[in-house]
Amino acid sequence: MLSIAGVLIAFSLIIWLLSKKVNLGHAMFLGSIIVAITSKLSIQKTIKVFIRGISSEETLELIIIVTLIGVLAQLMEKTDLLTEMIESYSYIFNQKLIAVFIPSVIGALPIPGGAIMSAPLVKSIGDDMGLNDRKKMAINFLYRHIWGFVFPMIPGLILAAQLTSVNVFTLIKLQFPISVVMGLVGYYSLFKDNKFEKQKKEPKSIIRICYQLFITTLPLLVTFTVPLLFDVSLIIGLVIGSLTVIGLKYNKFRWSLLLESFDYKLTISVVGIMVFKEFINSGPDLKLLTDLLLGLGMPTIALVTIIPALVGYVTGSITAGVGISFPLLLPVINQGPILIMIMYSAVFFGYFVSPVHFCLILTNDYFGTKIKQVYYDLFWPTVTGIATLFLLVIIH
Repeated sequence: MLSIAGVLIAFSLIIWLLSKKVNLGHAMFLGSIIVAITSKLSIQKTIKVFIRGISSEETLELIIIVTLIGVLAQLMEKTDLLTEMIESYSYIFNQKLIAVFIPSVIGALPIPGGAIMSAPLVKSIGDDMGLNDRKKMAINFLYRHIWGFVFPMIPGLILAAQLTSVNVFTLIKLQFPISVVMGLVGYYSLFKDNKFEKQKKEPKSIIRICYQLFITTLPLLVTFTVPLLFDVSLIIGLVIGSLTVIGLKYNKFRWSLLLESFDYKLTISVVGIMVFKEFINSGPDLKLLTDLLLGLGMPTIALVTIIPALVGYVTGSITAGVGISFPLLLPVINQGPILIMIMYSAVFFGYFVSPVHFCLILTNDYFGTKIKQVYYDLFWPTVTGIATLFLLVIIH
């Protein structure tokens, strides 16, 4: 159990260091050392795990993806394409709906750390609205993730259905109210203290608005549709999307923009996260914790709530949370839709607030906010989402 205690200590240390504005990557490396020590890994094994963490295909791909996202965002911002895109959306939605709409649309795509893609867009519209960085961070993060209960392309949701006898659309139907409640409560709690003046817009024809909307959104459309249509890496889509911006705004493009878009701190953060997750996977045996809780004779409802939530929290991943906790629990429970809904939702909420949640820590770093403050802003959407889950269990 020392290894489990080590994980808890590492998490606490990481949260504390981040509150003190320590670089995310450095905090993650220190957390990894604690996990290695408490898991009694030899020096040779520790070095091997560290090398595997920094050199794995997944790590290298994430570094390239995050770097290219920065390039695309920088190009769209510096060439004024981002401003023009938000202006075109303002003819369709008000500012609050745009701030919600953008991360929701991008969030529908299961991209690792995808919230960093919508962050510059939310920052731009948030600046116009006079929102502080905490609000912008919370809006971007919340509306990126409310799809997690209902979108059939979410890998963790698909896996939950595959591991059980419950159809994915049955889960979606059961969980739909959770997404709705979190979205509505978030809309009220995050915007209620701000009053926005209605912007005066230059009159434009429908054709001109549609054209501007298409042109300004084209780089993002290309970025997402190319990988989906041709089954290639998102890296290809990001490269083509960036080239599309250059083609549309070649008169404002300069090569220095590519260098300015590189964020070495973000790269260190990505490496730190992946190394920490590698140590988590190589160190503590989560089955020990499950066996302990099972041995205590806990009620089924407590088991299917606590264990998935803990695994989701520790791994910071829905897919890993489902993949680890479901096989541990399925043999000892009745696989009815309600229990499966509870297990999946518990994984989601654990993952949602996890300090190693990829989107949370990257966008927290981007907006320069403190995780503790962001938790405060996400409190009511999260609590009402959990309350809705309990209410659904009672109703069904």
